[in-house]
Amino acid sequence: MANWVPAALIRGLVDPPPNYPVAQPALAAITGNAAPDAAAQALAATRRHAVSFLRDLRSIDVRSEVVPLDQATAQTMVKDAVFWSALILGVVPLAIGTLRQAEHQLVVFAAFFAVLWGVAFKQIIARQGGNWRLMAASMLAGGLVGPFLTAWVYGHVLASLPGQRGSLKLADPGLFGFIFEVGLVEELVKALPVVAYFVWKKRVADPITGMLVGVFSGLGFAACENIYYGELSVVTSVEMSRRFGEVGLAAGVQQAMVVVLLRSISLVFCHALWSGVVAYFIALAWLTRQRVVALFVVGVLAAGVLHGVYDWLLAIQPTLAVLMVAFSYLLFYAYMSKLKTLSSPSAEVAISESASAPGAAVAVREVVEPGK
Repeated sequence: MANWVPAALIRGLVDPPPNYPVAQPALAAITGNAAPDAAAQALAATRRHAVSFLRDLRSIDVRSEVVPLDQATAQTMVKDAVFWSALILGVVPLAIGTLRQAEHQLVVFAAFFAVLWGVAFKQIIARQGGNWRLMAASMLAGGLVGPFLTAWVYGHVLASLPGQRGSLKLADPGLFGFIFEVGLVEELVKALPVVAYFVWKKRVADPITGMLVGVFSGLGFAACENIYYGELSVVTSVEMSRRFGEVGLAAGVQQAMVVVLLRSISLVFCHALWSGVVAYFIALAWLTRQRVVALFVVGVLAAGVLHGVYDWLLAIQPTLAVLMVAFSYLLFYAYMSKLKTLSSPSAEVAISESASAPGAAVAVREVVEPGK
């Protein structure tokens, strides 16, 4: 069979489709004459690709292309707020998770979210510089002194009142009780750092800074409160597991997860809003030097009503409670915008001149509340 012919080459025996390409390497392989050459060509091509790959690999500069952390890039990162925001949000929670004790993790997470909201209020909402040490001191006062003072009020002033909601005794578990025994008490306590700031700074105090002091006091108070409710959720899960077994344990754990997430992310926001409302009226009283007591009382009442109505709605209709928080934020933002306007140099001069002129109360009211 030395002179055999492939069937594909015999006309009429195989009728290929029109314009059917016949691969020459395949035809050569069929005849058996070029097989060694094809293998050699494939090996040579592989060698060429390998040499090209190694040459390209050696040409890559690790310093500039793989790890391009030069001085210019470092300077850009240092000044980039977005870079630091993403880094903190992504890395810090992971670092907190490395703590050995779960109780320590809970405490640090509560503080972490409070600080995040503090940065958001100060840098994004208020867009105010100011002293971070003052804000930190206000947060510590709200978180360390506020809850203990609130507990003292509940333990000594309200201890004899009937009714109970968790560990908080309420004479009236309805709307009245939530407003006057929860909202007013907590908002009064959270307002103490604000009062202390204006008394300390006197005439050199800054109204927006004073309002932020109230915000940070509320953040600290909420962080400490979140720790308590997180631990209470664990106790509730244990009790549900005792009563209902595995089903109760699963339900209790899920509820605890929701409580911790909700309070860590959103409840600190709520407390900051309400304490910021009180701080606005205190700052307004300091700025105008008029109706000081009346403005303070109105501020505490306004924040206490917002706080109490939210707690009351949360027990009967949570969706309406969410709308109450949205309304609280609208008020807070309007208050801060108005206070920025009143804190401008031209407005301060007008207020000062009006306060020293006849009919000062009316004149100041026209400056503070234009159009009314």
